Amino acid sequence: MFATEEDKKKGVKYRKAFSDVATEMKGQIVFSFSGTRGTPEERELADFMGIKDQDLPAIRIVRPPRIEAEGEEGNRMLKFKYEESILDLNAHKLKLWINGFFNENLDPHYLSQPIPAKND
Repeated sequence: MFATEEDKKKGVKYRKAFSDVATEMKGQIVFSFSGTRGTPEERELADFMGIKDQDLPAIRIVRPPRIEAEGEEGNRMLKFKYEESILDLNAHKLKLWINGFFNENLDPHYLSQPIPAKND
């Protein structure tokens, strides 16, 4: 799981929620902070995650391929995007989202998804 943001001082509230949940869920999911512009590795990671500067701050979960899984979704790496405002993030909301991932209730985020013609 990755949280990316640039200004560490601006994100004190959501960084605390992220850190608190990371401590509580240690051993269940990996938590990591990363910038997006500092080093070539940070830029490459942001590109891999599909995170643009205008998306910051952002949180993603990456699920590696499952070799034992059947079907197209099971044997591919999948990325999941936290869709709500990160600025309003708290530990409860983050845990609900992560549990949604564990319970397979989240829809994967595809970078190449076409924009729908209609948005009903």
